Amino acid sequence: MHEWLSAGIIFRKKVFDLPYRTIFVTHATSHGRADSAAGVNVAMKVREGLAQCLRGTTVNAYERGVQATHFTEIAAAELSDLFASVSQSVAHEAAYYLGKAPDIVLTNGIRMPKEVDFHEILKIHSLHKERIGEFMQAILSPYYHVDERERLIVMTSGRYELVNKGFDLYIKALAKLNEELRGVENDKPVYAFLLVPSRTKGLNENVLMATAQYRRLRSMLEPVSEYIGEILTQAIAQNNRSIQDKSIKELLSKDVTIQEILEDAFEIPEALMRNTFPPIATHDYDYEKDPLLDLCWQLGLRNREEDNVKVMIVPSYLSANRRPLYLSYVDFVNGCDVGIFPSRYEPFGLTPVEAAANGCIAVTSDLSGLGEELRAMGKGEAKDGIYVLPLMNKNDDEITTALKDFLMLLRAMPYEELLALKRKAYQLAGRFSWQEKIGNYVAAVEKVV
Repeated sequence: MHEWLSAGIIFRKKVFDLPYRTIFVTHATSHGRADSAAGVNVAMKVREGLAQCLRGTTVNAYERGVQATHFTEIAAAELSDLFASVSQSVAHEAAYYLGKAPDIVLTNGIRMPKEVDFHEILKIHSLHKERIGEFMQAILSPYYHVDERERLIVMTSGRYELVNKGFDLYIKALAKLNEELRGVENDKPVYAFLLVPSRTKGLNENVLMATAQYRRLRSMLEPVSEYIGEILTQAIAQNNRSIQDKSIKELLSKDVTIQEILEDAFEIPEALMRNTFPPIATHDYDYEKDPLLDLCWQLGLRNREEDNVKVMIVPSYLSANRRPLYLSYVDFVNGCDVGIFPSRYEPFGLTPVEAAANGCIAVTSDLSGLGEELRAMGKGEAKDGIYVLPLMNKNDDEITTALKDFLMLLRAMPYEELLALKRKAYQLAGRFSWQEKIGNYVAAVEKVV
């Protein structure tokens, strides 16, 4: 059984003396999660508490409003035949908050793509990255010219926990990056996404109209590009080098003008209602003030033409069959270059591993169970593909500067080096596959049968 929601089976066995064995696996403690959301450094609190042989008090659980789940977790840990946690950091947390150390650590695993090697992942990466780039071009092009040059696409995702998931750190690092790149021309832009589901009214009207407009314009102009492409193809096939000296107007037949071709097309963007700035969220929220949106705005992330960091918040689950991107979550991640998850509270955290398994460089933190395990493996440096960002004993300014510097490093990397780093991340993700981790689960079952 995983987490407190499944604890009823353990209690039923105890009450009715039923003939089955139980394993209770905790992925976190409700008390620890609540402490972290309140701004407490849980890792430090647990470490110092255990060193002094202390434990979390039930009084504090009442103060946090998590007393019901807290007592359920304590009972489940006590009454199960085997108590397990998903990481060593959660084991320490359970010992402190629940008063019982787990009998075994069952590290999480992921399902690696079957019969898909890194080269196949790269092939589909280029297609998905192009789709993401087209989406941003559709959103931004009504406001200013958008170059189709190479860009770095970064993302984060998770449940809406601003502090626990480190979304504030992510936004602050992006703001620092944007400030450092201010005034830099003809440089690689950064597209930064936040996939954080929340309550919404629906798609933002400007996003809806801009994406529809972009598709219509591309559809209308496709015959023109095909026509000119055919003329150029034939000229090259005939080795007609004089074509190089001709203008677009000369390439068109005498009875066709640019004005005639574009007359209907120009009517499309006239219908778009433009605000002063392009949107920074795909949907309209179903409440007045949103912390993510407000923080981006306060720190100057407004998608202006002079901003080299463009942000987009997606407060909805992605689907291959639905706007705004027509991409599943996995395909979206595959289209990105970097997955960034600087969590302050993350009992394990498979999301960075999933990102790496889909062709991304990934960032986790040393306060996560994953970061702790990577460090134990001698990994987690920037050169390893999955970078463990130091949060322990660091203030926000130090953390966000370190993350900003890492992104600057990636932006400056030649394509071949970036590719090599993605390959390292992919290979490291393989060490967290179920083929590697299932042995611990088999051992746990063998302990209770």
